[in-house]
Order: sequence, then C-alpha cells, then structure tokens
Amino acid sequence: MTIKLRFTDVEPLGGMDADSSMIGIITSPAHAERGVGVPGTNDFGAGFDGLFAARIKDADEFYASRIPDELSADARNVMRQSYAGMLWSKQF
Repeated sequence: MTIKLRFTDVEPLGGMDADSSMIGIITSPAHAERGVGVPGTNDFGAGFDGLFAARIKDADEFYASRIPDELSADARNVMRQSYAGMLWSKQF
C-alpha cells in the first residue's frame, strides 16, 4: 500500500474545482502564486509522481557528486546514509 502526502502552504479546498489539478490558494505570507511545475493540491497522480521523481533525481545527483565512484555499493550506501544523517541533524 502506498500513501501519498504533501506538506504545503496551499489551502487544499480553496477555490474548489473537482476537475482542476490547480486547486488551492496560497495562504502563507510572501507567496504570490504556486511555482511553475508544482502540482495542484489534489494532484496525487502524474504531477505528484513527476515531482517526487525529480526530487529523487536531485538527491541522487547531490550524493553522486560527493561520494567517490571507486567505493563498493555497500560503502556508497553507508556514506549516503551518513550524509543524510548529518543533514538531518543540522536541520533539526
């Protein structure tokens, strides 16, 4: 089973139109409109999957630029987890 969730500053029921993938209004300060390529709040299909795939690609590129290719797959995985832990600790 897959559960798709999204943290957003867009009001999910604002301007409700069941046929639109662009449902929602911006409720946070300093935001004029939703960014280009960001799916509507009710789009948990292709828009959601595309955005999620783009974030995975970004993460893969980030770690590939920092982890040496000559390491074994297991060592690369450990190093990636270490970087992730350091980033999480810094954000926390």
